[in-house]
Amino acid sequence: MKIRSYKILFRIFSYLSDKTNGTRFFVKYKLLLGTLIIGLTASSAGCKSKKNDVLCYMIIPEPEHQIMCYEPAVPVHDSVMVRGNVVDHDKEPLAGVSVYIKNNYQAMVYTDLDGNFALKAGINDTLRFTYVSQPIDIPVSKMKKDEINQIVFEEK
Repeated sequence: MKIRSYKILFRIFSYLSDKTNGTRFFVKYKLLLGTLIIGLTASSAGCKSKKNDVLCYMIIPEPEHQIMCYEPAVPVHDSVMVRGNVVDHDKEPLAGVSVYIKNNYQAMVYTDLDGNFALKAGINDTLRFTYVSQPIDIPVSKMKKDEINQIVFEEK
């Protein structure tokens, strides 16, 4: 049975929202246009019908020959792999420099014996380099994406 109406999809998500244990469904109108319901698995939400049957629907785009643009419900931030080499004022490599996204210590790496590092960061993030001297902050947007960046720690 094919269901093509976005209104029915809204009703399904509203029903699921009412019958689940606090599960919320965020649905965008544009995403529902031109969809075909084949099945949607809601077993992890603990959703049961009156007959204790698990509801099972899955939504797939239709037809395949059309170009469909989907907007993510949560904005996806562009991220890049930033590579670099940290050196001192004499161009000698610095090992053990901590490199992390400013205000996010979970994504921290340290430079190797040759001063090299690689870290995945968002385009709008700022990298912080800390060593014995003052920390250095460099926006990812100002770093080269496809090359090795050289970061120089100057003595103060």
